[in-house]
Amino acid sequence: MPIVTDKIKKILEEKDISQYQLAKLIDYNRGALGHMINGESSFSEQVMEKIAPILEVSKEEIQGWILADKYSKEIIELAIKAKKELLFQDNTHCHSERSEESQRSFENAQDVTHCHCEPPQEAWQSNNSSNKNNDIESKKRSFAQDDKRLILTTKIDLLLQEKGISRTALSKQINYSQGKLNEMIIGKEPMSPLVISKIAPVLDVSQDDIKSWILADKYSLSTLENAFNSFN
Repeated sequence: MPIVTDKIKKILEEKDISQYQLAKLIDYNRGALGHMINGESSFSEQVMEKIAPILEVSKEEIQGWILADKYSKEIIELAIKAKKELLFQDNTHCHSERSEESQRSFENAQDVTHCHCEPPQEAWQSNNSSNKNNDIESKKRSFAQDDKRLILTTKIDLLLQEKGISRTALSKQINYSQGKLNEMIIGKEPMSPLVISKIAPVLDVSQDDIKSWILADKYSLSTLENAFNSFN
């Protein structure tokens, strides 16, 4: 039995509410709701929002149950780790320690249009141009600060940079359209299982790693943690 089915049916039983009554309470088709509860069709956002207060759970909990039915515990755990890494970087990048040299570079090149605790990119990159490892760390900080940048995009681009491979070279290596691959990497198109299976060995990561980055971009930390806890 799907986790979402088991969870909802148990709560309804505890509250002595039938699926028919639940459908009437939210003014929804009984058959369509039954298909959702039984895992035969996808829950709509509207239905989740309507049944959550009746079940006395959050929408994130329901989403978590659904995720737990679709993905393994291992993938969800990896997604939580990736999400927490991003949140940690967001919370700490403005307070990270700098070397005396980089601090001087920051003070000399600071621009009022930049974050008060982050040096302009030009000064930071120039200061680290002679050191590849420092340059990669600088990129990580830069990526972490870009609210529009996906975890998937950040992870793939950092791995490509470390290996000295461009997105163009990656597309040629897996014999795939450069334009389509780029759309997938930046999250404009869903990344297909075929592409995941092809780029994983090139990046030296597992397919589960890539799937977890996609999940981490799509769902909140609360939803992911609810999904993980559903296995217990």
